[in-house]
Amino acid sequence: MDRYFYDTLVDVADGRHWAVLRLLQWLTPTPDLAVLLDVGPEESYARKRDYPVEYLRSRWLAYHTVFPWVRGALVIKNDDLHTAQQAVAQLVGERLAA
Repeated sequence: MDRYFYDTLVDVADGRHWAVLRLLQWLTPTPDLAVLLDVGPEESYARKRDYPVEYLRSRWLAYHTVFPWVRGALVIKNDDLHTAQQAVAQLVGERLAA
């Protein structure tokens, strides 16, 4: 599933009410595999230009606050598409085998 509940937590993150978000995260079932494809705000803007860099930066920071709360979560740098695809395929294979 794409984005799961963590995207919603980031949507409502305001930088002040982390305890409430932490509680919501705790109540949410943990997925079998949570992966954050990490693209910096400047790179994200250069790729698509949908949102201003400042907005992308605030979301990027929120993801980097929320995602460590997820048990077993993996963060994969997405600077190179082929490398990121290989990393995701390997991790999914490892989790399915376990």
